[in-house]
Amino acid sequence: MFMSRNFIALIDFHAFFAQVEQNQNISLKGKPVVVQIQGDKGVGQSVSVSSEAEAMGVRNKMYPRNLGIYPNLVLKRIPYDVNLKKPDFTKYALVSAKIFNLVGKETRNIVIEKASLSEMYLDLTSYIKNLMEDIVALENFKDSMNVENFHDNICYLASENDQGQTASEARTTLSRCIKNAISKNHLETIAFFVCLMEVSRIKSMIKEKTGYEASVGVSYSKKIAQFVCKRHGPYSSTLMLPGAFKDVYGGAPIASIPGISKVLVKTLADCYKATIVRHLIVTNQDTLKEGLSSEEYNLLKDILRGSIKEKVILNNSSTFVSFGKTIIEGVSTFPLIEEHFDKIIKEHLEIIIQNIIAAFKTEKEERNRVPQNIIVSYQRRGNPAYINSKEIKISCTKYSKLLPDLCLNGLKELLSEDGYLKDPIAFIRLTASKFKVLESTPLDMYFAQSSTSAKDRKKSLPNITVSDSKVAPNNNNGILVEKKELEDSKRRKTIDVAIFKDGRISKENNLEDEYDSDIEIIQVIQRNVVKGPIAKNPSKAVATKKKVAPKKKTLNQEKSKVKERTPKAPVVQVGRRSIDYYLKKE
Repeated sequence: MFMSRNFIALIDFHAFFAQVEQNQNISLKGKPVVVQIQGDKGVGQSVSVSSEAEAMGVRNKMYPRNLGIYPNLVLKRIPYDVNLKKPDFTKYALVSAKIFNLVGKETRNIVIEKASLSEMYLDLTSYIKNLMEDIVALENFKDSMNVENFHDNICYLASENDQGQTASEARTTLSRCIKNAISKNHLETIAFFVCLMEVSRIKSMIKEKTGYEASVGVSYSKKIAQFVCKRHGPYSSTLMLPGAFKDVYGGAPIASIPGISKVLVKTLADCYKATIVRHLIVTNQDTLKEGLSSEEYNLLKDILRGSIKEKVILNNSSTFVSFGKTIIEGVSTFPLIEEHFDKIIKEHLEIIIQNIIAAFKTEKEERNRVPQNIIVSYQRRGNPAYINSKEIKISCTKYSKLLPDLCLNGLKELLSEDGYLKDPIAFIRLTASKFKVLESTPLDMYFAQSSTSAKDRKKSLPNITVSDSKVAPNNNNGILVEKKELEDSKRRKTIDVAIFKDGRISKENNLEDEYDSDIEIIQVIQRNVVKGPIAKNPSKAVATKKKVAPKKKTLNQEKSKVKERTPKAPVVQVGRRSIDYYLKKE
């Protein structure tokens, strides 16, 4: 039965923005930190509250006037971008990207979905099923499976009574259930414990390598994993087995489930007295079906099955590449002495540009994408709550030559808009937020490019004079080269055939795999059969005809026109260094 189950986990970095502030400033560790949103009209609500501040009673969405009653709070603000007219989350996005990249590199056969900067869904279904099918690995795993081997110290097994348990009691319950599942060889339960152990390992690895802590929810759907993730205190891990659906997920408020409209929530409460999922479970299904639309009923039906249709979608790549530099001494902009300003700023920009070019190279090699923009930003020393930015569109790859001048000019344009204030520039940053995925290079093109660059791999053809549709002999090596060309130079296609005078095609000794001395030539054949002449410009050819009212073409006429031209066949290379040889080689 477990083979039909999904194994889904949610890793949620609780109070992520506050954690970023604490990790980037060690002096804030253990202190109550509150991160507020900065707007164009001033400071807004709190958006991230550290666990220390939560213990004091501070919550999200509290305004500054409400925070004044809590002593010793450390208030941080998400800066507002004056030019882009929105909060600047770049600092937090970079940390998020670092964590997601780490998890991607340290896991195999696991689908990762980036739900937000601080949340990731993991689909471990393939990973778990492969492990469960390996009898030897499974037996070894069962022998080592013990609650003491869990990396996480705070693990809960969701049940009717788990919320009243202490961390110690929860571990005892978990240990007892693990032993019971192994003794009865209950494979589905064992599979879920394996899933919990793996996610616990990932969570521990993140904390060890980055310093960031997270809460974890594990079950068989995204919605249930999200629900149990918040069931206990910050940084805990909770597993809900399928058999606990009614006791655990049954207590979920219907209004808190994503996808249910406020109108439907009110209808269920008023007409069926249903406010939690358990109420829907005990309600007569025929009554629900009659009183609701088919769309609403199917939505509720899916929820009662655990919302198992919702899939984890692969999406773990960062959309940001950014590097910045703090200028401790600051750079004066009033009055603006251009030579002095250019010299100092260029020195700082040089360091940033080197880093961002290296990052662009990595993005191209690993993700096959190139940047489409560069955002130049700066902050003034006396007003860190605001950032000035300018977006520059780029459409080429010669970053080393263009970036210094582009960024310097971008900064100057920003300064002219901002005004040459006495407050010096204390921070500059370059960010690429838009990328374009390059088209994949075809396999035959890759081989062609590789072979042409490796000149020592083969001897090139000697220089010969060839006329259209003629054969020119070469007396040096007994090879004839036939070269045929179509009349249209813009659509020129050639056929190059290397043949010995006696009619034989040169063949290589496949046994001499370690030597290239036997290689005389790589034969390249490109066939292109064309029936009938090809118009140089079909649109012009049609235009020269007498104008007649357009007639509707029949399906047979369209098919016959398509068959007039045979598409170009792929390039085939024959020889020991050819594509075909490498594909057949073991």
